[in-house]
Formats: sequence, C-alpha cells, structure tokens
Amino acid sequence: MIRNIANILEGFIKEEKQKLDGYALKHGPSIGSMYEGLSTELLKQSLPESLDLRIAEGFVYDGAGEETGQIDCMLVMGEGEKIPYTDSYKYHVKNVIAVFEVKKNLYSADLKDSYYKL
Repeated sequence: MIRNIANILEGFIKEEKQKLDGYALKHGPSIGSMYEGLSTELLKQSLPESLDLRIAEGFVYDGAGEETGQIDCMLVMGEGEKIPYTDSYKYHVKNVIAVFEVKKNLYSADLKDSYYKL
C-alpha cells in the first residue's frame, strides 16, 4: 500500500536498480554514470515544483576564487553558470543547499576522496 511519497520513490528505486544491475556493461565510469543518473532522477522527482530548486552536476566556487572538484549531484537554487558543451554547471556556494556523491559501493578510500574533494 502506498502511504506517502517515500513509498512511491522506494518502488521506483527498487525497479530501476534492478534494471541497472541487470544491464551488461563492464566500463566502470559508465556504470557510475548510470547510478548517478538514477540518483539524480530520484532527487528531481522528489522536489516540489513550486520552489526554485534544481539538481545539477558540476562545480562549486566561492568569492575567494576557490573551486571544488567535480560534484556528482547538487541540490541548488537558481540557474547557475552552464559550462559550455557539457551538462555541468558552476554554482556559487551560497546557492548550494546540499551535495551528493553517488557510489555503487562505498569503500573507505571513496569516502576519503569524496571528503577531500569538497
């Protein structure tokens, strides 16, 4: 029985993850992109349409000229700066609400890498 939006999203995740797990592909970066795409789609579906919120991939910068490494997925406000010829964006840190690093499997080295990327 569906009792709330979380139940709907849970069903979506289960079904879509089965598709990804069953897809024959050995290229690690492409497999990572598939899971990032699934996570991004799930987050997009859970955002209220009335708010000026977006899910984007790209980079975060500050007023002092510092910039992060590539971020898999960010919850942001506003338009951001589209990076030419890509699907990535640059957002000022004041417009970033949350960042997400997507991993199919989480190992300590991946966690450390994600931490230092920020």
